[in-house]
Amino acid sequence: MDRKKLALEIIERLKTEYPDAVCSLDYDQAWKLLVSVRLAAQCTDARVNQVVKGLFEKYPDVDTLAEAPVEEIEKIVRPCGLGNSKARDISACMKMLKEEYGGKVPDQFEELLKLEDACKYSNELDSTGAVMAKVASTPGSIGYVSLDVLDDTVKALKLDGAEPTEENIKAGKYFLSRPFVMATKGEISEQSDLVKALFDFIYSDEGSELVKSVGLITADK
Repeated sequence: MDRKKLALEIIERLKTEYPDAVCSLDYDQAWKLLVSVRLAAQCTDARVNQVVKGLFEKYPDVDTLAEAPVEEIEKIVRPCGLGNSKARDISACMKMLKEEYGGKVPDQFEELLKLEDACKYSNELDSTGAVMAKVASTPGSIGYVSLDVLDDTVKALKLDGAEPTEENIKAGKYFLSRPFVMATKGEISEQSDLVKALFDFIYSDEGSELVKSVGLITADK
């Protein structure tokens, strides 16, 4: 079954299963729905509906959105998550609509597939388990996970010849790393006794051992 037949079959099944279903994304033009659908990935429709108000107010048609700098689009759509990739995809999609379809969403299924292919984006998975499973099952794929979850289902990569070890990470030899940050409003000295006690524990020998026991790397005091 080709892509068109498969899509039509899925649509018919969905209509049968959910005859009263309605789209919860707000739109009055087809191109706006394209934008909202992209933003809805790993985001609620309610939030998308709020975010696109500002986006469409600043860029009210395909032409203006196609010409908008990606970084400006990202500033607006960032609350939907994955702002950089979503902004790039929206920009690419609008450029194609403008240049190849006169600013209108094509009616033909085959043309929609071309639009989809032009705006493809890499897999964006927001859970460690999903990333691990995807990498383990996809030849040539690369994922980004915490050091403490690595197992024998995937291979940790060397960077500039450096292994991802605690020693190399602390020495800055393995340059791809990220900290877990605990944030407070104001200095720690200004916090409640309970908060101060938490930080005292984290920096204590007992706290350091607890952090190490779950596979994380302790910060230098």
